Amino acid sequence: MGCKSVFLASPYIFLHLHSFFTALVAQLNRALDYGSRGSGFESLRVHLPIPVIERWPGFVIFNSMYFVYVIKSKVDGRLYKGMTEDLQKRLALHNAGKVRSTKGYRPWEMVYNEKYLTKDDARTRELFLKTGIGRRFLKDLGL
Repeated sequence: MGCKSVFLASPYIFLHLHSFFTALVAQLNRALDYGSRGSGFESLRVHLPIPVIERWPGFVIFNSMYFVYVIKSKVDGRLYKGMTEDLQKRLALHNAGKVRSTKGYRPWEMVYNEKYLTKDDARTRELFLKTGIGRRFLKDLGL
């Protein structure tokens, strides 16, 4: 069975980006009003909730992604839900016996993952998947 992957972005990210670019345009307009005198341009200190490494008009590339994953034991079929920034490294840790809660049920295979822009969104989804409704969601997917 292949691994299913989903990308879900928080709707709040667009509000943060809109306010950031609005502040940036306002700052640049103030700087242009001063012309070649060089004064009037202050450092723009806006704290985004996500790491941004490059900006182009209409495009944003994010420095990191957070994954919510579900792995399945090949021994007895039990599921484990977790969150990480590096899926391959985390699966390797599970299969190497470095995670206490999964050590006795090795080997594990990745059966499902979702990508998120923020750690908070990923953590919220991880907690949801650990609830009864979340387990039913995974069951409906055939996991």
